[in-house]
Amino acid sequence: MFNSSKYKVQRIETKKGKLHLNKAALNLFFIILFTSQFVAHAQIDPGLLLGLNPATTTEMNAITGSITGSMLYNSTDKKVYYYNGTNWVTPSNDNWLLDGNTAVAGASFLGTKNDVAMDIRSNNTSILKFGRRQTLGLVQPYPDYTDQNQYLTYVGGANGVSALQFQADAASFYKPMFFTNTDGNFRLKGSAAGTDFFEIGSTGTSNNGQLEFIIGDDGSEPFIFKRYDYRDGLLKELLRVQGSSDSQNALPRVGINTGSLANSTLQINGSLSTAITTAGSNLTLDESHYTVLINSNISVTLPAANGATGRIYILKNTTNSSRTISNYVNGSGVTSNQISAQSTLWVQSNGSTWNSISATGSSSSSGTVVSTDANNIITTGTDGGAYLKINRGGRWTNTNTWTNLNNDGTSVPIFGNENYKDDGNNLYQVSGNTLRVKETGRYDIRANIMLWTDDDKISLTFRIHVNGSAVGAIGATGYFRYKDEYMPTIALNEILQLNANDDITIIVQREGDSGDVHLSGTGTSSFIINKIK
Repeated sequence: MFNSSKYKVQRIETKKGKLHLNKAALNLFFIILFTSQFVAHAQIDPGLLLGLNPATTTEMNAITGSITGSMLYNSTDKKVYYYNGTNWVTPSNDNWLLDGNTAVAGASFLGTKNDVAMDIRSNNTSILKFGRRQTLGLVQPYPDYTDQNQYLTYVGGANGVSALQFQADAASFYKPMFFTNTDGNFRLKGSAAGTDFFEIGSTGTSNNGQLEFIIGDDGSEPFIFKRYDYRDGLLKELLRVQGSSDSQNALPRVGINTGSLANSTLQINGSLSTAITTAGSNLTLDESHYTVLINSNISVTLPAANGATGRIYILKNTTNSSRTISNYVNGSGVTSNQISAQSTLWVQSNGSTWNSISATGSSSSSGTVVSTDANNIITTGTDGGAYLKINRGGRWTNTNTWTNLNNDGTSVPIFGNENYKDDGNNLYQVSGNTLRVKETGRYDIRANIMLWTDDDKISLTFRIHVNGSAVGAIGATGYFRYKDEYMPTIALNEILQLNANDDITIIVQREGDSGDVHLSGTGTSSFIINKIK
């Protein structure tokens, strides 16, 4: 025990803002620190303990001219500080404290100085390890895992899995995190717009790996792919995948360059490119083919239909003879193995058979076909030869009686009711007030137009137009002096050489006063066309 009567501890004198610690008091302080470990179990008289001058952090930092080695007790931090000649610091700054360090030097760090792993744990479970790949035992003979000197952070956990989660207070349900699962899959899951979520990651077991992209949680959230252009600083949408509606059973839709929900399963606002091949020899089709051009005496083999459900092929035969392909079911429900001369055949697999989905291109594999050559000489044979669909026509009458024809450039609405049309849409196709011929040839065209006028002093002319250009003779009503009367019937007759996909319309020009002129009644005007060569 120390006798307090033998030592008179001189109080710290404060003078001109300076603190002086008596040398005897300092020595006594260190003696007490040194001997305290040997008397830990002894009864210590509180009067024998040495006290340091207290000061708040503000008071401590305001002291000027302090002597190196001076000490005080910081009543704000409740810690002992000493003056190192520059700053007031705590002896504990050589360690990382549970409640944080103060006045830490810029060169301070937490870690190791030799090649050993730095390990951070919780509940004695390693959560984070830092070090070289080799030091951490993570070198593997696979691409990107072989660099022994690669420094990395290893996230650990319990039971062979780990996770790294991020704060997102605005996320109501799905807090963002990276995580692994017991199947060895790595995933990223997180919040989207507060209540929705997204998830990206690997899935699968036993060497059957997959990569998933998930968006939720109701049905209409899209996957959107965008690009950024630095020149205008804007994001441009490239592609989106989205549910068709905000419902449980929403169907998938894909839009390319749409900027909004696609209107079909696939919508492309732009061009579409598919494979096209010219077959120079016998050809077996596979998934790399789409359109095949046949310009020589070859055969085409289709793949098994049960392995290509939904697949489509386009086969164009440019030769003057039918060509052989694998069996398919034609438009009449009959099995065929021929592509007709100078025709195009579309076929699609339903999972069991190939089926024609075009109206042309097929002919029966057997039987007699009556056809004509280029000079209309009728022949018979087993193929289509020069079959030109001679004397195939169609007839239409009007149903429109309300369109005012007394305006320049008006198309006569004469294709209202179809009376007959040979060969379906393969030769003639109507759209509105326009008739399209589907094959090149010579056509006999006849139109009879019956009119009714509500006004007098009316005069109109009518003329056939092909692709917007007037052809043939002009039909005229003449000058009509009366109103509420039938006008003279207009008859237009032309024989025209037309090309495939030419569009035919009858156009009106006004020659007299204004006033309403209509087709006189339903079925009173007609249009007839026949292919004659």
